[in-house]
Amino acid sequence: MPRYLQNFDWILLLSALLLVLLGITMIASTTLGESQNYDLAVRQAVFALIGLGLFLLFSRIDPEIVRSLSWVGYLVSIVLLVAVFVYGFGSRGSVRWIDVSVFRFQPSGLVKLTTLILLAQIFTGWNLHM
Repeated sequence: MPRYLQNFDWILLLSALLLVLLGITMIASTTLGESQNYDLAVRQAVFALIGLGLFLLFSRIDPEIVRSLSWVGYLVSIVLLVAVFVYGFGSRGSVRWIDVSVFRFQPSGLVKLTTLILLAQIFTGWNLHM
């Protein structure tokens, strides 16, 4: 068995997949009979497959690499957040998205992730004795 699969949390993956399948089923059931809205369930399924692929790809990354690049990731996400002011795309009166030719990207989601990773790296470096 490959090393990255030895400590893999299969119950967590199965739970997440069941929730995604439940969500797709709910979207499909609410759009039954409406052919123009049925593609919402198909789009959700496509995004779920893309997310699963990205999950499997990123689960193979060594945590030490993530730890060593935590400051760089945080700074890049802050630069992207500032870039929203310059290249931002407005939607419903607020500018929160960067329009990349194929999709729209919301940097605030990346900032949340990189902040958590950076704080975890900082807090693990503290030697707390109580």
